[in-house]
Amino acid sequence: MDSAPLTRDAFMNMVRAHLPSLMDAAARELAYREAIGELSSDQLTEEDLIAETLFKAWRSRKHKPDLLEARIWLIGLVHATAEMLIAQEAESQPSGILSIEEVLHEKPAYDPDADFWEWFQPDEVLRREDEIPDATLMPQEWEEIALRSPGLQKLTGTPKEAAVLHLVHKLEVVEVAQVLQRPLQQVHEDLQRAHSGKEQKDK
Repeated sequence: MDSAPLTRDAFMNMVRAHLPSLMDAAARELAYREAIGELSSDQLTEEDLIAETLFKAWRSRKHKPDLLEARIWLIGLVHATAEMLIAQEAESQPSGILSIEEVLHEKPAYDPDADFWEWFQPDEVLRREDEIPDATLMPQEWEEIALRSPGLQKLTGTPKEAAVLHLVHKLEVVEVAQVLQRPLQQVHEDLQRAHSGKEQKDK
C-alpha cells in the first residue's frame, strides 16, 4: 500500500532529517561508479546526485510504500538515480564520452512537477556548511568499495542490485528486500547467487 503524498513541508523535514545518510549514500555511489569506470571524479558531485535524487523522490512520493523507512527509500533512490543518469547519458553518447552535465539539465517539455526547482534550492538545502555532514569516506571504505566494485559489475539483474545495495551501501538484507520490494528469502538467494557468480568469474 502506498503512503499519502508528502506535503512540501513534510518532504523538506524528511530531507533535513536524512541529510547525513544521503551524503554518505551519494559518496558511496560515486565511489562505486568511479571504481567500475562509469564516472571520473569530476563528472558528478554528491550535491548534484542528491538534488536529482530528491527530484525523483518528490515525483514518486505518491508511490512510497507505507512500511518503507524514509532513509532506506532515499538510499535506494540514490542508486536508482545514478543508474538513470548514466543510462540516459549512454543513450545520448554512443561514443561513450560522458556528458553528465547535459543530462542533469535536460528536462522534459512538460513536467507537472517542474516547480520543484522553484521552491527547492540546492544551494540553500545542500550546501550550507552548518547542516552538511562530512561526506568524505574513510580511506579503508574507499579501498573496500574499489576492491569489490569490479566484481559486482560482472553481475546482472536483481543479484547485482541486491549486492550493490548490501555491499556498497551497507544496507541490511531485510532493508535490501524492502528497497527492491522482494521477499526476504528471494533476496537471500539473490545475494548467494551474486556471491557464487562473483567467485566463479574471479577464478
